Amino acid sequence: MAEKVFSNGTILAGEELEAVKGYLTVRDGVVNEIGEGQPPKRGIDLHRGFIIPPFVNAHTHLADSVIKDIYAGRKQEDVVGARSEKFVALNSSSEEAKIKAIESSLHDMIRTGTSAHCDFRESGKAGIHLMRKAKESGVKSILLSRPEKQDEVKDLLTISDGIGLPSLNSFSDEEIRKISALTAKAKKFFSIHVAEVRNAQKSSIENTGKTEIQRALDFDPS
Repeated sequence: MAEKVFSNGTILAGEELEAVKGYLTVRDGVVNEIGEGQPPKRGIDLHRGFIIPPFVNAHTHLADSVIKDIYAGRKQEDVVGARSEKFVALNSSSEEAKIKAIESSLHDMIRTGTSAHCDFRESGKAGIHLMRKAKESGVKSILLSRPEKQDEVKDLLTISDGIGLPSLNSFSDEEIRKISALTAKAKKFFSIHVAEVRNAQKSSIENTGKTEIQRALDFDPS
């Protein structure tokens, strides 16, 4: 039975992340004990360091890693969007380059303490398959696919963990309700990008009397 003891540290423990000054015992890769003060036997001295639960990044676009420098010093509305510089650059990048960039970002996650992420995959089935081709990294990937048409939704739900729409304007309200219902029926995640740019938020309030977040909640996101 393999066991490691870490001592002289602060452990953020439980749902409330309560700070415990003491030690932590790991047995067979599982946290076995968290205690105050000194451990029953000598452990690895953390020199007053911290032990915290791993992070979860709830919003990634890992394929963008191949062109992440494009965002530097730019306004978001100039870079993102259906016919934006981002998609022009992505479309001109090879599959191999995108997979390498994804793998590099996954490696960075592990190195910096992120154990899971939720990725919004553009390009329908091809986008999902791109992520699947990346080497296993140890990071848990939750993949939300992006349909171009409503009739793609059922097929995408069979290969992904849910649906992630790019905006409230990508489909009509009626279509979004149907997509939300199909996703709920499949017991998968449903999400929408909202309130990302000032003009979209302003337009939503002027045209509907609601913020984008208020409107999105009407569609029962996960």
